[in-house]
Amino acid sequence: MSLFPGRAHAHDIFKFAARDEYTGRPNSSVGFAIDDIDFSGIGMAGNLFDVKQVEVLRGPQGTRYGANALAGLINIVTADVTPWRESMLELTAGDYGLTEVGLMTSGAFKEGEDDSPLYRFSLFKHDSDGIIKMRILVKTILMVGMN
Repeated sequence: MSLFPGRAHAHDIFKFAARDEYTGRPNSSVGFAIDDIDFSGIGMAGNLFDVKQVEVLRGPQGTRYGANALAGLINIVTADVTPWRESMLELTAGDYGLTEVGLMTSGAFKEGEDDSPLYRFSLFKHDSDGIIKMRILVKTILMVGMN
């Protein structure tokens, strides 16, 4: 029985929040861009594999990045292509079924030629079961958005 009829109980709100999925960016006035392409309405990046730098710009950035950056902007700059052959392999394993595989290769299609086109290929795969068992509370919590 509730003191406020028609209103949700705290346990009802918790049940709803526990089932809800991540639906987008955390703050609507902070912009998010990858290589100057606006991803503000889509959400945040899942990893930082093969990234050159992350820029956190505080304050209004509307002059350069538009109306989606009223309170600031997170700009991710990926690594550039290279005229020399370069490769990277990253393997990660951890608790809770965590496995990650990252592969990157870059270079020129024809080595030794100055006018040869350049390429960069980057692939990253993350997998986790997303379940954490808390021994203190003896409960199982499903981490939303882990897969």
